[in-house]
Amino acid sequence: MNKPEQTLFKPAVIIGLLLVLGGILAARVWSDLQFSMSRIDLPVASGGSVRGLPLRVAVLGDLHVGHGIMDPDALQRLFDTVIAEDPDLIVLVGDYAPGLTGNGFDQLRRAVVERIRDVSALTPTYVVLGNYENRSGAEAWFDAFREAGVNVLENEVIVTNIGAARVCVRGLGDYYSGRFRWVNWPDSCTSRIKITLTHDPAGAFVRPVKGVTFAGHTHCGQIRFPFVGALWMPTTAPREATCGLYRDQDRTLYVTSGVGTSILPLRLGAPSTWDMVTLVAMPDVPDELLNARWISCRGHVSVENSLIGRWIRLRGGGHIDIPIIW
Repeated sequence: MNKPEQTLFKPAVIIGLLLVLGGILAARVWSDLQFSMSRIDLPVASGGSVRGLPLRVAVLGDLHVGHGIMDPDALQRLFDTVIAEDPDLIVLVGDYAPGLTGNGFDQLRRAVVERIRDVSALTPTYVVLGNYENRSGAEAWFDAFREAGVNVLENEVIVTNIGAARVCVRGLGDYYSGRFRWVNWPDSCTSRIKITLTHDPAGAFVRPVKGVTFAGHTHCGQIRFPFVGALWMPTTAPREATCGLYRDQDRTLYVTSGVGTSILPLRLGAPSTWDMVTLVAMPDVPDELLNARWISCRGHVSVENSLIGRWIRLRGGGHIDIPIIW
């Protein structure tokens, strides 16, 4: 075997082994698909005029129904689990089915949209499209969602009330697909809770983003190795902003690991997960403390980093946990 053949042989063997492993896991380990749920309390700047916090937001992404063993029945079980947790708001951040059309795809899309429609009849629900919807026909997805009465957003803002909460929901087009267009908040959102939805987290870095942004797309790598993490993720977002919570002085971004799979029908080190994010009011803490590496103010306030994140600790007055990423 000459050198060029050796160069091609090794990656082919690795890919082959991964495919075999994926088949075994899909057939045996995931024969009864389990969804894990993460819970996080996310402090957001509230201001004196913002009402309605805490607000419980169920975040779901990358369902990929029709790939691996994720099918409409599994999606229904997932939604039953979500509804049982009684969220105030449900947001879905794209990639609902495979990106390639073919026999039966229209039926699959209809099954996915119908289940999202049924959920939205119970709990306020907002969705954006992902790169897989854009690849398989964005307009067909828009039409299906709108005909079903589902709130689907692309580069637009909706002003609404959710219970006692006054909320603005902004949906930005998928950056990865080239459908992103910046839309600013209208003046009517000044004293409201601001929530942005987009698929690729890279869209959160085009400009400073007020409020909290929810994204998906990365699957947190889908396959993560100990001490190494994900080998590759399809985004230009900063590495530290591709899984979980990322926060800097311009943005608060939460990237969900997602539920389904793409390319390979397995997850390793990045569980199939949906998230219950409770938006809570942030106490009055100066912005410079949020971005400090470590600071102590006469034993009353400290900001500390650890291997798994950053937290603000208010001694004598409780604490706020703000994990950055894992």
